[in-house]
Amino acid sequence: NVSQTEFETKMKEYQRVTRGTEQQREYQPIVPTETHPESLGVILKFSSPHFKVAEGITLKVLISNATHVTIIQTMANGHKVVVKTMFPPSAPLWVDAYLHPSTEINVRISCGHYCKVQYPTANVQYTIGHGSRDLGINSEGNLMCSGNAQPHDACCMTKFKVKFEELEQEGLEPIFAPLFYDASYCGNFYCDTHPPHYYTIIKNHLLYNPADPPESECSPSAYQPLRVLTVHPDNSEILVVQVWEKAVAKTCGCV
Repeated sequence: NVSQTEFETKMKEYQRVTRGTEQQREYQPIVPTETHPESLGVILKFSSPHFKVAEGITLKVLISNATHVTIIQTMANGHKVVVKTMFPPSAPLWVDAYLHPSTEINVRISCGHYCKVQYPTANVQYTIGHGSRDLGINSEGNLMCSGNAQPHDACCMTKFKVKFEELEQEGLEPIFAPLFYDASYCGNFYCDTHPPHYYTIIKNHLLYNPADPPESECSPSAYQPLRVLTVHPDNSEILVVQVWEKAVAKTCGCV
């Protein structure tokens, strides 16, 4: 139940501590350019040049007296996508919804005859002057961990990118920034394929032990910390910047 004011305040703090790093991203809150009340809710339209370069857009809105909440986004091609559905208490509640990237944002919020929709904001994170980190396969500098190893058993790093929104659906506490996690990993297997179980390993790793990545005979030999903006463990209305010291593998080595 994080307010828009708290979100903006802590996003500014996150920008300050990540400036000059690979995690640096710009942030802008966007208010609706058009608002059309309906009997069961409201239609909102957002416009911003930042949408064109957005890595992600999150809608935040305060809703009260709702019997239900359904948020539908209309895409540029007219296709409608349900981005949020829930049955909240009648008391005021800040509702978040991940929106699909689009040059123009159109959403319909349905919440019942007597509901009230306040302070709708599209929070956009985007890059300026540089793209996101290259997450292609890195086949250079592979190591052999044993004398009789075959080339396909080389110790190497496979680049892997995880969306925090998907991890949240698996039970991870919401991560508001960054939007993606560089989950590149080391291993003794074909370096141009992902083991089918690895995505599950990453999810379990983040859910239960985010500060200590899993190890194997081919393990990370250097790490980079990851700064995340998440909900305070003791107060769901407050955000806090946490540092996961051993979250991003930079190089691999044999152990």
